[in-house]
Amino acid sequence: MKEEKERHERSLVNGSSKDFFKFINSRMKMSTEIGVMKTSTEVFTDNEQKAELIANSFSDFSTMDNGIIPLLAKRTTAFLNEVNFEPFLVERFLSKLQPKCNTTPDGIPSIFLKRVCTSAALPLSIIFRESFGTGEIPSAWLTAVVKPLYKSGCKSDPNNYRPISLTSSVSKVMEKIIKKELAEYLDSHSLLSHHQFGFRSKMNTESQLITYQYEILSNAGKKEDTYSVYIDFRKAFDSVTTPKLIAKLSSYGIGGALIKWLSSFLTGRTQRINVNGSYSTLREVVSGVPQGSVLGPLLFLLFINDIGDNISSHYLLYADDLKVYSPDAHSVQKDLDALSFWCKNWQMEISPSKSQYIVFSHSSRNSKPSDGSFNLSNTSVPKCEHVRDLGVIFSYNLSR
Repeated sequence: MKEEKERHERSLVNGSSKDFFKFINSRMKMSTEIGVMKTSTEVFTDNEQKAELIANSFSDFSTMDNGIIPLLAKRTTAFLNEVNFEPFLVERFLSKLQPKCNTTPDGIPSIFLKRVCTSAALPLSIIFRESFGTGEIPSAWLTAVVKPLYKSGCKSDPNNYRPISLTSSVSKVMEKIIKKELAEYLDSHSLLSHHQFGFRSKMNTESQLITYQYEILSNAGKKEDTYSVYIDFRKAFDSVTTPKLIAKLSSYGIGGALIKWLSSFLTGRTQRINVNGSYSTLREVVSGVPQGSVLGPLLFLLFINDIGDNISSHYLLYADDLKVYSPDAHSVQKDLDALSFWCKNWQMEISPSKSQYIVFSHSSRNSKPSDGSFNLSNTSVPKCEHVRDLGVIFSYNLSR
């Protein structure tokens, strides 16, 4: 038994990273209970008060739409208006649910849906078709139970937590069917930028890193330095306003019953915070793609997809992680100005102090590369000599 245990653990180390980290997390006993919370003037020990405090913190990241839709050109003559919800499709996605007794707003865990997949397929397909045809969505599908997850810093500071949203498993099944149709439509018409590597089939961190390193080394082979600016967006997923997102969806040929349903899916959303089993009051979600949903990441990709339309340098995206790079520092600064203008139009905010730039040297020696300076929204971007990029550390001389 001891040898078998060792063999199993060795296979996990040499296997997929997903299985490895799942094993590690199963062995780590971390308390998820949230302790005393503090503000500058008060101390909170009651769980309901702590839930309200964190709910206020999360609400601070909302963006109110300014009512201005920038000019948008149609990006395709193709269109997608309808989605089919055949019982066999519903059964297939139900059967693929994780067998978990998860917390959901409607009280229906995924393990139940998985075990009744055959019996539930027909009635759910009728409900999905009715919801899609009328554009009406049950309120339980538009709410989320949010568990705060500690990030870093002082644990008593409510700003040091990020939200983990738990949404309806039934809604997720309908979303998966819509996402399948939407992703196939976007791929068949090549509507998503080839610079975007996040949340996409057959595109991942490794393929982006290989592309990036190849271009840096190619510049070095030409005896050119590479100026690379890493852009930090402030709460990018939470800053997307619904009217602007709907306008962008329309520009990609998404219309008819689908755009009507997506509009209902994005508006009137609510959430409540769960702290140690106690809940905050129900709060309206003013902006952002729905956290914890299936469609949220893909909708965000469509919102940010045109960010590179006026960028002449090389650039790469992984969801909201953006880097702009080129051997020409002047070109990079020009693109940063265009980026600031795009953000102003679409109500996205950049954090210049949290952004950074690095100059990769073309020299094989350890001599420092030439200096550069860049500004974002009239604020200087800090320089660094090594940067963490999608989990990999790059140094200015590529020694690591």
